[in-house]
Amino acid sequence: VNTQGLAGFVFDRYGEESFKFAAIDAVRDQLVIGHYTANGGWVNDAVVATEIDADKDYTLTVSLKGTMVSATLNGAAGGGYQAIACYAFNAATVDGNFGLMAQAGAASFDDVKVKTDDPACVSPVEPAALVASTESGTFEEGSALPTSADIDDLMAEAVRRWSAAAGDPLVLNRLIGVTVRLTDLPDATLGLADGSTIWLDSTAAGHGWFVDQTPMDDSEFRGHSRNGDLIATANSPAGAHVDLLTVLLHEVGHQLGLEHDSPTAVMQDALDIGVRRIPQVNTNEQALVVEWAEADNSVNPTHLGYAAIQQQWVADFLNTETDETFFEADDFEPITIGSSNVTNHSRRSR
Repeated sequence: VNTQGLAGFVFDRYGEESFKFAAIDAVRDQLVIGHYTANGGWVNDAVVATEIDADKDYTLTVSLKGTMVSATLNGAAGGGYQAIACYAFNAATVDGNFGLMAQAGAASFDDVKVKTDDPACVSPVEPAALVASTESGTFEEGSALPTSADIDDLMAEAVRRWSAAAGDPLVLNRLIGVTVRLTDLPDATLGLADGSTIWLDSTAAGHGWFVDQTPMDDSEFRGHSRNGDLIATANSPAGAHVDLLTVLLHEVGHQLGLEHDSPTAVMQDALDIGVRRIPQVNTNEQALVVEWAEADNSVNPTHLGYAAIQQQWVADFLNTETDETFFEADDFEPITIGSSNVTNHSRRSR
């Protein structure tokens, strides 16, 4: 900041007649923290005497936390602070608006930076996508898509397997309210978890989905790869398609707090056709999953027991509304499929 008069930051502003400020005063050679009201006028709450030269550039830093304000002015020999001022107001300093101010003389601001740890100002994180290892296939027009009943059955199995892997039915708490929706995801994306919604590509990136009619066993996958993947047998219908159960297991893992760098193979960020992966978590991951689940108090396992929790989760999943709008209207044209909560959309813009 460079000024011939008083210049700096305005904060906690509720209008022209109510605000606080931190500034340098080139006329009085001061670093000032103060406030202004219509009734009281300009009031200096904290003043530090320090030489301020008109038409000289200074770096003024103001920090706000709760009721506390600190202002630092650098430019001293050796790169240290020329002056430091602090003040505690009797109310929060971060409620109102903020901006720049100048009074009793011209001022210029060459470089203004604002930083905050307010979660409301954090840019949304792009959901991590699970992609197909091979190039997108050519999905035959008119081929069957997974039905809502298919999704219901496989999601129930995915939840059962994660509960077993974590060794605690509390994991079901974390999944209450989760919905699964079909859409046209870009490129080779098979699925992604975005908030409480699991999105699946309707055609499995062109490869088509293998919908296991007996999901509680892995009879269609007999071979094993070096990393423990289950490989579809030679004549299995799973061999030419993407395993829908594996993709749901992967996305449920995200809902439980696991990321792509998790040691368990089911959380890897790419999946080949004809491959099934199942949750096999270590002790640390078990603790993480259960910790996340315990943070959600929507179900009390002590009173309900495992079977009752699972019944409540399934009932909640099946009864989830299908007409919720999660994105802007221009992005989707929702079409309900069946009687459950799977919705098909036009191409999703990302």
